[in-house]
Amino acid sequence: MEREGILQHFSHSVFSDEAGASKPATTVFEQASAGLGVPLNQIVHIGDRESNDISGPLTMGMSAIFYTGLIDRGSQKSLASAICRDYAELPDIIRGLE
Repeated sequence: MEREGILQHFSHSVFSDEAGASKPATTVFEQASAGLGVPLNQIVHIGDRESNDISGPLTMGMSAIFYTGLIDRGSQKSLASAICRDYAELPDIIRGLE
């Protein structure tokens, strides 16, 4: 994220080894919400796997962006709120979700 120039846009992150659970477990997203002090429905999760990164957040009432910049794992069938092919697109994509 630092190399891509987007790290400064994030004030909190949750890692599975620290959370004691892996996505799509609800606790991961609940910890993100608590750490940010933001309701789940105002959080956008970005990931590259439908089962972990799209289904989980959508179930929790979040938005989910399917990232395909490295490899496209079926974005044409994704239920994601949006598809991102390049991190440079993220600001515009996120603004479009508002």
